[in-house]
Amino acid sequence: MKTSRCILCQGEKSRAVHDLAEHSYVQCSGCGLVLLHPMPNPADLIKIYTGANESAADPTTDPTGEETLYFERFRVELDRIEEHAKGGRILDIGSAWGFFLSVCRQRGWDAWGVEPARIESEYARRRFALPVVTGTLGNARFPSGSFDVVTLWHVLEHLPDPMGA
Repeated sequence: MKTSRCILCQGEKSRAVHDLAEHSYVQCSGCGLVLLHPMPNPADLIKIYTGANESAADPTTDPTGEETLYFERFRVELDRIEEHAKGGRILDIGSAWGFFLSVCRQRGWDAWGVEPARIESEYARRRFALPVVTGTLGNARFPSGSFDVVTLWHVLEHLPDPMGA
C-alpha cells in the first residue's frame, strides 16, 4: 500500500497496479483513480508536453498505430454522450491527436479541443482541420457557457489539482 494522498479524493490508501523504472501506476482505494506515483512536478510535465525535442507527426499517417481502435472506442463514447445531448458545441480537454473530435465532427458537432502537447495539437489541426488550442484550458480563455458538452479522456490523472482544474 502507498500512503500519498489521492489527487482527486484525498484518500490516503492506494495499491500499485504497474511499476515503471522511476514511477508506479497506483490506484486509489477510495475513488479508484489510477495515477502516476510520484506525480511529476508541473515544470517537468510542461517540458514533456511541449515536445521540444520531438519533430512533427506526418498527418498522412497514424502516429499511434491504434487509430482504428480509438475511432471505434470514441464512437461508442459519443453514443453514450448523445443519449443526453444530441449535438451542439463540444470541447475535449486533452484532445491529443484529435480522434475523438474527428468522430464528433463527423456526427455534426461543432468540435473544439485543448491540448498541451504541441505535436498532438499540431497533428489534429493538420490532419482533421480541427480548432485545437495548444495549451491548457486557462490558456484557451473560452467564455463561460461556450460549450454544451465538455469531455476529458485520460486527463484527470495528469492534473496536479484536478478539483481546482
